[in-house]
Amino acid sequence: MVEKALLSSKTISTAGTLFFNAVIDLWVVQIFGSAKILGNTMAFTTLAAAICSFIGGYLADSSFRLRVLIMINAASSLVCGIAFLEQKQLIGKPLTVYLLVFLLNIGSYLSSPLFKTITSISVEKTRIVAFNRSITFASQLCTVLIPPAATWLFAKKIIGLEGALLLNGLSFVLCALLMVGLRKADGVKTAGNSNGYLGTIKLIKNSGPLLFMALSGFILNFFLSGINVWLPYFTTKILHNASAYGVAISCQAVGGIIGALSIKKIKLDTSLRVERLGLVISCGLLMAMLFAISAPALILAMFFLAAIITRYNIALQSLIQTNVEQKYIGKTFSTTYLIANLALPIASFLFGHLLDFSWKWLLVVVALGLLSMNLLWIIMKKRIIIRNIE
Repeated sequence: MVEKALLSSKTISTAGTLFFNAVIDLWVVQIFGSAKILGNTMAFTTLAAAICSFIGGYLADSSFRLRVLIMINAASSLVCGIAFLEQKQLIGKPLTVYLLVFLLNIGSYLSSPLFKTITSISVEKTRIVAFNRSITFASQLCTVLIPPAATWLFAKKIIGLEGALLLNGLSFVLCALLMVGLRKADGVKTAGNSNGYLGTIKLIKNSGPLLFMALSGFILNFFLSGINVWLPYFTTKILHNASAYGVAISCQAVGGIIGALSIKKIKLDTSLRVERLGLVISCGLLMAMLFAISAPALILAMFFLAAIITRYNIALQSLIQTNVEQKYIGKTFSTTYLIANLALPIASFLFGHLLDFSWKWLLVVVALGLLSMNLLWIIMKKRIIIRNIE
């Protein structure tokens, strides 16, 4: 019952967010025609992540975490409703667009540590990896189906930004209703604790695996932000095909699904050998696109990179949920996300400006950045001893 409600809520939320994000990215490129404004939009999106990662830890460790999660979804639906009614005010006003994406992503990122803490409390420890795998599979399946549909509908002018706002708002309403149904579930209202961030930071600092995960999360988020800024620009301005953006996102989703399913056959190794080797191969595929400017090269690179990143993310979530004391879980998630998310607004802003200069140089920087993950492992490998992931 609880697992189904959590899975349904997360899937619906993901679907609504994916539809809105696919449309807003193309809408910004279409209306403003500027890589800088696209980068700035993503910077405001990720600024919300950095701010909410800190606040989310306290809320996640509180006894009223479920109530907060319901209120966040209700507030986000209200923001969508207001923007839907005042959609014309967004045209020609970048600051208004920035505010919109900032407010909506505050809800999204604030919900993340709460949802994961509720999961760690409500789902049996032996079911954590399987549940995370199911969540990832459902999310990636949405990513296969939603963005292509959204971009096709947008390209054909069947649906615009107002339609995306309406659908996103409805998804928040459904999530809130599902969360209301969990109020009487056992364990969801487990009392909070008074452990602060200083104890959590000390825990991460003294734990080689957690410190590596936090630092690698920062590096990955920084350079993956470059891909996020580059992809809608590359498909619309270089390939001259807005629908290709949705196809590329779907290829990432298929890669994510394969990455999640591959864990059944290729277990998560405590040294993350598969993931580190995969990043090296991904760098090569990105560099190849400097010479093979084509949709097939794009599809292959996005597919493979997504598969590797998905395996890494599942390893991170499972590591924390199975190895960290219950009293620290909320703030551990929050702190690691805060460290990782600090990279996002900075990277989105910088890569937006770099993209206006040269999309090829952006790919080179991103590829070399991802390659640096192995350098981090070499530096820290003596401290990285993981008890278990599964």
